[in-house]
Amino acid sequence: MKKIVTILILLLSILFLLDLNKDAAAEQRYNNYVVYLDAGHGGYDGGASTRDGAQEKDLNLAISLYLRNYLESVGIKVLMIRDTDISLTDGSERTKKRSDMMNRIKLIRESDADLFISIHMNAFPSGRWYGSQTFYNSQDPNNKLIAEAIQKNLKDTLKNTYRNAKPSNNLFILKYSEKVGALVEAGFLSNSREGRLLQKPIYQQKVAYAIFLGIIEYFDQTTNSYS
Repeated sequence: MKKIVTILILLLSILFLLDLNKDAAAEQRYNNYVVYLDAGHGGYDGGASTRDGAQEKDLNLAISLYLRNYLESVGIKVLMIRDTDISLTDGSERTKKRSDMMNRIKLIRESDADLFISIHMNAFPSGRWYGSQTFYNSQDPNNKLIAEAIQKNLKDTLKNTYRNAKPSNNLFILKYSEKVGALVEAGFLSNSREGRLLQKPIYQQKVAYAIFLGIIEYFDQTTNSYS
């Protein structure tokens, strides 16, 4: 009996060491990458809201913070446009939205980020629409690669969206950031069911994890481009 226990302890120790080696290898594999996360809105700008008053700015930030944790767990350096409830405006009342956007873009442009991800929520007057969707600027083929990788993993992980990654060359942050990137609309706050889901931490973590898987898939696809 003592011999069996000794063998079991030895096997568990080996498995533990293998897991440590696997984690170390993953961290080493991705530790040269830098990702900039933009939690949309913030401060004076609440963004869209659910019928019960949950604000987009808070939900965007929650998902971004979960995503940061996932990325850092494999050694990726993460930069945050914001990690608290602030805006980046330095303009007048009339120009504060544009000022906020330009400051976000400036931070991304001047960074050493390999990739940026902007997190948002959707809302329409009608409550019938639902589903997360990833948008990209079609001027750079890598934008399409990252958007499609994220969208595929959103579909596979959440299992509640039929949408595909979509080109959008007019979204301000995608048009002017001059970095590879994508904008994720995590769902519709105007849809009562999805609005409730997006307020739940467990669902926010699932959304963040799907985006994380898409980022990892993208980096794996483009390894030679970054080596």
